[in-house]
Amino acid sequence: MSSRRRLLFVAHTARRGRIRIISARRPTSRERNQYEELFL
Repeated sequence: MSSRRRLLFVAHTARRGRIRIISARRPTSRERNQYEELFL
């Protein structure tokens, strides 16, 4: 979730013991539905 409490789809990588964000965007309807089914 973003600081505005919006769901985000995030691509990331782990390098040298740190997590780096590659990109972040709003999820598609399908991605949002999958998240809600699994975690809410």
